[in-house]
Amino acid sequence: MALRDFKVLTFDVVGTLIDFEGGMLAYLRRAAPGHPVTDDAFLAAYRAARKQEGTGWYPDDLERCWHVVAQALGLPDSDALARGLRDSVADWPAFPDSVEALQQSAQLRAGKAGTDAPFVRGHRIELLSAAVEPLRPQLGEARFRRVLQALSLVYGTEVFLVLKDIWHLDAGEICEVARWTAQAILRQAQQDASQDAG
Repeated sequence: MALRDFKVLTFDVVGTLIDFEGGMLAYLRRAAPGHPVTDDAFLAAYRAARKQEGTGWYPDDLERCWHVVAQALGLPDSDALARGLRDSVADWPAFPDSVEALQQSAQLRAGKAGTDAPFVRGHRIELLSAAVEPLRPQLGEARFRRVLQALSLVYGTEVFLVLKDIWHLDAGEICEVARWTAQAILRQAQQDASQDAG
């Protein structure tokens, strides 16, 4: 099936292109100026609220979340403030590199790419390479590269999106799953390398 056969294409933008945490925190500071709640405490309470029974469609569910979070943290609470959080979505900022990445993607698909180097978000490859470098001699180049590719799936924001949004895990649980997965990848690679050597 060709892409032109589709009438509508959707993809997740909140947390991918849009800095929803930054947007919510900016609203918090406008709605409750001077309140001592920390950013981490507010976001943790928000995540807990999103895990509760009766969660609604986004962004309308932000109204319910405000009431829950306000009660838990002693924030000012009213229907107007709750609607304000929902409506603030329109003002949430894009991540700094989102526009550039989308523009370059559109140019590539249109066959009009310029001379700029292809856009690559972050430094995942370099960071993972440095972390796994001590195993390179044992693994060999091909397996080393495969390990980096596999680890790329559990290092970065994507793992948080999946495990938070689908499994409703908190940050500590997400880190434990990512750590366990990374250890399994490394153990398997070392086992394969030992079998090849033997």
